[in-house]
Amino acid sequence: MTVRKSLVVVVALVAAAAGLIWYFDRDPGHLVRVDWYRVVDSPPGLVITISAGKHDRIEDPVVRETDSQVTVTVRVHSPSGTGTLEGYLYDFTVPLSRPLDGRPVIDFRGNVVRQR
Repeated sequence: MTVRKSLVVVVALVAAAAGLIWYFDRDPGHLVRVDWYRVVDSPPGLVITISAGKHDRIEDPVVRETDSQVTVTVRVHSPSGTGTLEGYLYDFTVPLSRPLDGRPVIDFRGNVVRQR
């Protein structure tokens, strides 16, 4: 086998190994509970607070409104090897199509979120 062919084989093996590591180590994310919320009057919305790690990547919250409730879902991605037991509080402002008007705020598990 020539040096060039050997180099091609080594590069292909490294690329395959990197691809396998990426595939098995990727984090699809997990849903987190909303700790609490406060109401924003103008424009109508909520400031929600969640707990996550320092190096976590937090997706924009998803809000679903009905006439009877407001459901807020937040997905967090934790990079491997960077986690600690420390929790940080993060606030997000989410718009509502109309004022809350007594509708409960629900998290992804169906639990009622407390107002702060």
